[in-house]
Amino acid sequence: MFILISYYNIFGSKKPFGFLITSLIISIGVLSLGMVFGFRKELIYLVIFSFLFNIIREVVKSYIDYEYDFGIRKTIAIFLSKNKTRILIKFLLIFLFLSLIFVSIILNNIYFSLYGIFSGIIFFLYILNLFSEKVLSKILKFLMFLGFLILFL
Repeated sequence: MFILISYYNIFGSKKPFGFLITSLIISIGVLSLGMVFGFRKELIYLVIFSFLFNIIREVVKSYIDYEYDFGIRKTIAIFLSKNKTRILIKFLLIFLFLSLIFVSIILNNIYFSLYGIFSGIIFFLYILNLFSEKVLSKILKFLMFLGFLILFL
C-alpha cells in the first residue's frame, strides 16, 4: 500500500486516471479492515463495491472541480470534457446499481437488497437531475460508510 500511495503522490495526482489508484488504495484499506473482523464472502463484494463507489466519487469530484483544475491538473473531467464526464457518471451509477442488485440476489441477503434498492433510488434521482454533483458526492460518501456497516449485520 505504501508503494501505491507514494506513486500517487508523485505521479498519480497529475494524471487523468489517478483516481483509479485512489480507489485501489481505499479498497485495500477496506479489505484489511474487513480481514481484522474475519473473512466472509460478503467482504469480497464489499471490497469491489468500495472500489466502484470510490471511482464514481472521484469522477464526481473531478467534475465538480473542473473550472479550478482546468490548466492546472489533468483530471478525468478535463481529459473527457464536462459533458462526457457527466455521461460517464450516469453510466457508472447504472452499472453500480445493477451490480448491487445482482449481488443481493446471489447472496440472498436482505441488507444487501435494501442497500441496492436505496442506492438505486438515489442514483436515479441524480440521473433525473434532481440534485447536484456536490450532493451526489456527499451521498456516495455516506453510502460507502453504510456499505461497510452491512458487513457487521
